[in-house]
Amino acid sequence: MEGPLPSMAQSDTAWGSMAVIDKETEVWRFDRRFDELRATALGPDETPHVLKRLAREI
Repeated sequence: MEGPLPSMAQSDTAWGSMAVIDKETEVWRFDRRFDELRATALGPDETPHVLKRLAREI
């Protein structure tokens, strides 16, 4: 039986380039940033209301 998969982060750009990072400190940084984004994101119930409001304002 094999062990757990290694920790990795993948970074994509709008131009299609990609980088796969497997260094522990870099993966930790990506993980932290993702956790911060998730913690400050709107909830599923709030998102449609905000998007509708923004669409009216445009």
